[in-house]
Amino acid sequence: MIKKLRRRFIFVAMISVIVVLTVIIGVINMLNYRRIDEKSDRILSILSENGGSFPDIFPIVPDDENGIGLETPFASRFFSVVLSAEEKRPLSVDVTHVAGISVEDAFKITDSLVQSGKVDGFYGDYKYLAVQKGSETIYVFLDCSQDLFSVRNLFRMSGFIFFASLVLIFILVVVLSKIALKPVEDSYLRQKSFITNASHDIKTPLAVINAQADVISIENGESPWVNEIKKQVSKLNLLTENLVFLSKMEENEHKTEYVNFDLSAVVDEICFSYLNLARTKGVVLNTEIVENTTARGNQDMIGKALALILDNAVKYVKEGGEIKLSCQTVGKYCQIICENDCEEIEAGNHNEIFERFYRIEKSRNEKTGGHGIGLSVVKAIVDAHKGKVSAQSTDGHTMKITVLLPKSDK
Repeated sequence: MIKKLRRRFIFVAMISVIVVLTVIIGVINMLNYRRIDEKSDRILSILSENGGSFPDIFPIVPDDENGIGLETPFASRFFSVVLSAEEKRPLSVDVTHVAGISVEDAFKITDSLVQSGKVDGFYGDYKYLAVQKGSETIYVFLDCSQDLFSVRNLFRMSGFIFFASLVLIFILVVVLSKIALKPVEDSYLRQKSFITNASHDIKTPLAVINAQADVISIENGESPWVNEIKKQVSKLNLLTENLVFLSKMEENEHKTEYVNFDLSAVVDEICFSYLNLARTKGVVLNTEIVENTTARGNQDMIGKALALILDNAVKYVKEGGEIKLSCQTVGKYCQIICENDCEEIEAGNHNEIFERFYRIEKSRNEKTGGHGIGLSVVKAIVDAHKGKVSAQSTDGHTMKITVLLPKSDK
C-alpha cells in the first residue's frame, strides 16, 4: 500500500509539474512569436501602404510596442512585386533590398501565390501581404529569417530546459517522497502490526468462549442465548480473518499461484451453497452460467471473492426479491455479474461500497450484522488478479456488481 501511495504521489507531483512547465514555456514561446508576428505585420502594412517601400520620412509615429523605430528601414530585408489587378501580369519588381532573391525568383514566388489565391502568410522564411490599390495588386515580402531563427532557438532552449527540469524534479520528488511519506508509512506499519497482533490476541479468547458455549450446550442443552453467543463469536472470527487477509493482500504478502481453472464450475458450486440460504429468506437465486468459462488466477481466492459477493447480495436483497448471477467470457475477460433487488438507492455508480468499513445505510447493517469489510476483500482479490470490479444501480432499485477477471491464456 505504501509503495502504491508513493507511486501515486510521484505521479501526481510529476503531472502537476509537467502541466505548470508546459503552460509557462508555452506562454513564453507564444508571446515571443506573437510579438515578432505583430512586428512583421506592422512592417508589411507600412510597406504596402507606400507602394512596396519605406516612406522617406520614417517613422511618422514611432511604434515602440512592436519594436519599430528609425533603424527599421535599414534592418529590414524585403522585396515587392506589382501585378495588374485584372490580368495578374507583372508590372514591376523591386529586389534591391534583398540579396537572396532574383527578379525571376520574385516573379515565380508571386505567381505561385496568385495561383493559390493566398493574400497573406509565410512563404519559407518570408512573410508576405497582398494589397490591391486601384488597378494594381502589390505583393510585399519581408525576410523574417532572423526573427524565426530566434523563435526556433528559444523553442529549442526552452524544450531542453523543460526536459532537464523534469529529470531533476523527478529525482527530487522520488527522494523527497520517501521522506514526506515516512510518517504515513510508520503509522500504517503500526496499524498493520496492531491488526496482526490483535487478531491473534482476539482469536484465543474467542476460541475459549466458543468452547465454553459448547460445554454449556452439552450440560444444559441448546438455548437461544448460547446460540447467539456462538453466532457472534463466528462473526468476530470471520472479521479478524478478513482484516488479516486484507492487510496481507495490500502488501502483496499473500503468496498465490495463478493457474487456468474452470470458472463456471467454481461459480456453480458457490451458487449451489447459497441456494438454501436464499430460500430461507424467501429470495429467488437465478443463475446464467456459460459452461467451460475458464479464467487464470487462484481458484481459492476467486471462490472466496464470489462467496463474499453472494453473501452481500443475500444480506441486502429486498425481502421476496431476486438475485441474478451470470458468468461468461467477454473479450479478453471473464465477466461475472451479480444483481440483486434492494431498497431504494440512488441511481449511478457505487464503487464506494468497496471501501473498508463503508456502510450504505447504518440501520440496514445493524439488521444484517455487516462490518463493511467483505467487499473490500473482494476488491483486493480482483486487483491482485489484474481485474476490475465495479458496482452500480441503473434504476435505483437494484444493485449490480460486475467483476472482470483475466481469461485463461490457453
